[in-house]
Amino acid sequence: REAALPYAYWYVREPSVPESRRLPSRDEQRAAGAKADRFRELLAIDERRARRYLAGESDDGPRGTAVVNRYLDRGFYVASSGFEVRAFRRFVRTTQGRYIKQAQLEPRSGHTFRGVELGAERALPIAWTVRAARPMRLGEDGALVQDDEAAAIERQTLLEGWEGRRNVGGQLVHVLSTAAGPRYLRAWFATVAERIAGPEGVAADEPWVHVDLSEQTLVLYEGDPPRYATLVSSGLEGHATPTGIFEIRRKHVTDTMSNLGSDMGDDRYSIEDVPWTQYFEGAYALHTAFWHTGFGLPRSHGCVNLTPHDAHYVFARTWPRLPDGWHGVATEQTELRGSHVVVTE
Repeated sequence: REAALPYAYWYVREPSVPESRRLPSRDEQRAAGAKADRFRELLAIDERRARRYLAGESDDGPRGTAVVNRYLDRGFYVASSGFEVRAFRRFVRTTQGRYIKQAQLEPRSGHTFRGVELGAERALPIAWTVRAARPMRLGEDGALVQDDEAAAIERQTLLEGWEGRRNVGGQLVHVLSTAAGPRYLRAWFATVAERIAGPEGVAADEPWVHVDLSEQTLVLYEGDPPRYATLVSSGLEGHATPTGIFEIRRKHVTDTMSNLGSDMGDDRYSIEDVPWTQYFEGAYALHTAFWHTGFGLPRSHGCVNLTPHDAHYVFARTWPRLPDGWHGVATEQTELRGSHVVVTE
């Protein structure tokens, strides 16, 4: 199935953007804009005073308009289900039934990176670059030297010629087979998805997931054979993703989530419709992250981030299956089984 996002997602690109409870008139738009302008003036003087004014707790400027539900800071994200036009201005209608002027937003569709299907033609282990790198070669003295004739390899490139890891001159490197002969990348420039044994009792047709925190990779299995491998972003230092053997307890086409990581800019906010969310331990989940491109490196506040395509691919194949037309499903107090999620360090 195609990995289209369930909604359109938008980045708030201006400070103090009004979100209205209904479509505002021109006069209401002017009133909302005047209050936003005054808030920005006060913010340059005293943030506490500015926040009090914006919340209606002080009389430091124009009163604005009651049609405004809240003012959104730059860096917030919203999900939308359509558009409407009033007074020749186009508004995004959010999934919560509120309205934001489209000119104050930027569309976000998520990173286009996707993993690879595994089978007879491609098997584990496989490797990707996680940082841009230029391969090295062996010099006449046997030491590693920069290969000035080799093209730089962009990050998140699948290394088709990867042959393994080797210690060369006291350095751990990845060995690449190329037309010019063996080439090398230092260990931190690439990551490898490798095969592991499944949890005890996994059935021959049972899907399960392995997340390798050291490598920032995810492999989807069906019984014993691995079927799909990709890059992820797990928790940053201080926000570690838990290790162990878990089961998917709840799945949602979209779900409200907060504390999503440094890329979200401001943890006061949550995203009301994070796509393809699968909870495996408390608030920890596999889910789409459409707000960053850093897959292959830690990035989150503990969840396992995937690109839109990869999150949807895994979501569609793990247990419990989502019945057609349903928005979510849970295993609690049911006979449904959830796929194992094995998280290793």
